[in-house]
Amino acid sequence: MAALVLLAAATGTWIIPPDLGKIGDVESKGGPGTCAFMPRNVPHAWKNCGSTPGRVLFLYTPAIAGRFVERMMEGPKSQEERDEQLKEYGWELLGPNPL
Repeated sequence: MAALVLLAAATGTWIIPPDLGKIGDVESKGGPGTCAFMPRNVPHAWKNCGSTPGRVLFLYTPAIAGRFVERMMEGPKSQEERDEQLKEYGWELLGPNPL
């Protein structure tokens, strides 16, 4: 997972397993039921640091930002197609996950 910033949406997140997150310059660890808010234009990243597969529920507002995730589920894309979709849905990848 890369560090990213959503340019056109804010995100609410509910975490199921133990996870480590970074929103802006703040790092925190959360367990089951943790809720986090990631404002638009603020870099953020997260990773599962548990021993079981992670599950996270994301809520995007406006919802169009979530369309990028839906498009990713449609199958493999070329780098060019992925870059076009990132821009179209207001996402910007900033680089490798800092966590």
